Amino acid sequence: MNTRSVQSIGIRVFAILVLLSGLQGCLSVPVNYATPEADAEAKHFRCPEGMSRVYVFRDENFGSAYPLTLSIDERPIGDFAAMTYGVFDRQPGEFEFSSATPESASQVLVSAEAGAINYLWLEIKMGWMYPRVLLQKVDQQRGQQGVNRSRMITFARKERQQRGGQGTAWLVSPRHWVTNHHVVGDRTSVKLVTSEGTTVEARVLTSDPANDLAVLVSEVPYRGAPPLRLASTAPKVGERVIAIGHPLASIMGSTAKLTTGDISALAGSSDDPRYYQFSAPIQAGNSGGPLLNSSGEVIGVVTSKLNWELTLKAFGQIPEGVNYAVKVAYLRPMLEGISLEASIRVAPMSADEIFSSAGSSVFRVEQ
Repeated sequence: MNTRSVQSIGIRVFAILVLLSGLQGCLSVPVNYATPEADAEAKHFRCPEGMSRVYVFRDENFGSAYPLTLSIDERPIGDFAAMTYGVFDRQPGEFEFSSATPESASQVLVSAEAGAINYLWLEIKMGWMYPRVLLQKVDQQRGQQGVNRSRMITFARKERQQRGGQGTAWLVSPRHWVTNHHVVGDRTSVKLVTSEGTTVEARVLTSDPANDLAVLVSEVPYRGAPPLRLASTAPKVGERVIAIGHPLASIMGSTAKLTTGDISALAGSSDDPRYYQFSAPIQAGNSGGPLLNSSGEVIGVVTSKLNWELTLKAFGQIPEGVNYAVKVAYLRPMLEGISLEASIRVAPMSADEIFSSAGSSVFRVEQ
């Protein structure tokens, strides 16, 4: 064994010893502990009416100096210290809970039903150079045991920051726009901006967190652009699609942007039937924008892309062109009672023609 190899091994061993000393030491992760009353109440394990409850617990002393960050649907919620747990009440639907370290990533898809309680065990494992994380669903007995051994923490400050993000909305009637639920967050009103700088004040009419959809309404009809039509037929795999949105507006500019690609699959991650997978490039800010077919009709609402960071950590490669849009079939029930433009299947148009007819109907949602 040469000197360089010995030095390399020595550096790794030293790093592991340093890491172990931190993991098993007296350092602590700063967290916001709940009041004793809230902790006691949560340990009655009751679910709010009409809601679903998820307990996430970390009942271990090992790794007390290392925080494990929990994310829900790729949005960081907060850090878990050793011997802590958190409570998350959600509307019924599907949610991805995840956590990651530099050496690993772990995710659990929770199908949250009304009145149901789920228990997730978050734990730390020893890796070669970094700790590894494991998040797994456990049964009621193990879940309540872990919660009872731990102390409740809250994430009120961080959750207040999740008031919505940058995104896109599009006109579906003279007074109504469509966007993502995660774009509006917990706001009741938003400001919409056209590529030309015209602003429209709108309020949230209805929102569907489970399918990540929201419908906005303004008091005054907007006559500066035509409403987009919803497609009456579903696309096929390989069909050309166009995404229009306002990605990274602070960097790329305030005008709408167009990208093209194809339908890659008729289902989303884990074969989720609510989504299309498509290859047209999207960035932060595209969320809520329309995914259009070659006739300029909306077939889906752009929602997300495969998380490259978690995929890189889990599989060692960066995904390319793996993006998702909610199918308009899940939007239609939210538009009942709203007068919509009739679907008129026209001959395929060029990307330029589609952008000329639809681009002005796509707005930026201000943060």
